Amino acid sequence: MAAGLGTGTLATGEAISIRSIRRLACNAGHLPVVLGGESMPVDVGKSRRRFTRHQSHALAVLHDTCGIAGCERPFAWCELHHLTEWSKGGPTDLANALPLCGHHHRKAHDPAYEMRRHRGREYVLKKIRR
Repeated sequence: MAAGLGTGTLATGEAISIRSIRRLACNAGHLPVVLGGESMPVDVGKSRRRFTRHQSHALAVLHDTCGIAGCERPFAWCELHHLTEWSKGGPTDLANALPLCGHHHRKAHDPAYEMRRHRGREYVLKKIRR
């Protein structure tokens, strides 16, 4: 598929069309990764709520630490957070993912706090004044 030749090969050596490959992949629950303008995987579908191991690896390339500005907790200690909640239609895509340490993940789900983009891929959590 990547070569764009219009055919693929099964493990048996039989050549099949790209259309057949897509149908087989769809039936198996596999979705192609779509690359954005920065050659960054941005879409692996809505068939799952939890981020995949591969998405985590890709996100680790973009973030060394928690995605909250100033937090130095390492990526390995973080949980992946949906910026737009999955239950509200937010996709399980890298563009909608942010690594958060446990402390900041709890605050992100606390209605007393609001998350805002700070700069680049960093965010800040602000307490909402009432």
